[in-house]
Amino acid sequence: MTLLYRTDLKLKTFLVSLFFGVYSLQTLAGEVHFNQVEVKRENKEKIIFVFSLNLTQALHQLLAPQSPFAEFLTKYAELPELDFQNALKSATSQLSGSSFFVLSSGAKVIFKNWQLPSNNALRELFKANLFLLQLPPGPQSHLPPAVVQAEMQTKTAINRAQLQLHKALHPIFVKVQQDQFWLTHQIPMAVVNFELTEIVH
Repeated sequence: MTLLYRTDLKLKTFLVSLFFGVYSLQTLAGEVHFNQVEVKRENKEKIIFVFSLNLTQALHQLLAPQSPFAEFLTKYAELPELDFQNALKSATSQLSGSSFFVLSSGAKVIFKNWQLPSNNALRELFKANLFLLQLPPGPQSHLPPAVVQAEMQTKTAINRAQLQLHKALHPIFVKVQQDQFWLTHQIPMAVVNFELTEIVH
């Protein structure tokens, strides 16, 4: 009983400190975070995507869009490990299926090797999000974005391609060197020109 109380107290202390940390960040930023992705060219055939996401919302849309958000968070925070792992595989599979480039040749190249935060980190994120849902609505009721990465590779050099991202990530702000634009439900695709982009070492 004492051990359970201490564990619960530690979790509450962590969530409270996280909340005030988030509050300070949001107060300084003065705005709520929106989904973003930076597109980096590693070489002529390989592209890296570095996402900054409201990940709990995206996973909600991917895994249980019909369930209330709080119900989704509660269920997946306590899901058995194997079921949790399978759910994340389903999420990344869905992201891959609807996140791709259409090359000038007409070929479709999907994103691969999605890298999410660790399972433990995601569970803590769900719990922290549940805690924030109990607070009065306000700009402070948001968590820092989660970093997610993916990549794609082709057999030939990529110079120009049409980009599409899964709708669960919309709206999302895309940065490709100096080129910046939004992808939304209304504008789900955009042309990216890699001829002038630098190769990241």
